[in-house]
Amino acid sequence: MARPRTIADAEILELARSCIVENGPGVSLSTIAKAVGLSAPALVKRFGSKERLLFRALLPTRPPRWTQALATSPGDDAQRVLAGVLEDLCAEFSEVGPALAALRMSSVDTSEVFPSAAPGPPVLARRQLATWLAQAGVPHAVAPLADAAVGAAEARGLLSWVGPQMVDSRSTAQWAADLSAVLLAHQES
Repeated sequence: MARPRTIADAEILELARSCIVENGPGVSLSTIAKAVGLSAPALVKRFGSKERLLFRALLPTRPPRWTQALATSPGDDAQRVLAGVLEDLCAEFSEVGPALAALRMSSVDTSEVFPSAAPGPPVLARRQLATWLAQAGVPHAVAPLADAAVGAAEARGLLSWVGPQMVDSRSTAQWAADLSAVLLAHQES
C-alpha cells in the first residue's frame, strides 16, 4: 500500500516557486526539497524532473484578475474600473514578472508555456484593453494607448518588485487613477 501524500502539489509548487524566484532557476533540487520537506528523489518521482517542477512552479496559478473587468462593459464609472484594471495589472506583473524572468533563464523551453499560436497575458491584456477603451468611447488610437498603459503597468509592477525606490512615490492606486484619467480624457461624449 502506497504512503499517503502529506503535502499537496499546490503547496509544493508554491514553495518551489518561492525558492526559484529567490535563488534563480539554477536553484538546486536539494534546496527546493529542503524548503518543501521532501527528498529530492521524491520530488523527481512526483513531477518527473527538475525541469518539469520548474515549469509547473512558474506557471500562473489562476487567471489574471483584470480579465473579468475587461470582459464587461465600461459602464458609467469607466475611470474607476480602468484604475482597478491598472492596479491589477501592476500586481500581476510584480508577481509574474520574476517568475517569467526565472523561466526564461531556466532550461525550460518557453514555447511550451507560451506557444506562438497562443499569445501570452501581456498581449491579451493589450488586445482586451484596446477593445475596452473603444467601448468606453475613446475615439482613436486605442491600440497604442492600450500598449502604453499595459507597458506602464508591466514596468511599475516589475520595478516595484525590484525595489520601491525604482518607482515614483505615489501609491499604485493613485498612479492608476491618474493614468486612467489621462487615458479616458478624450472620450466621446
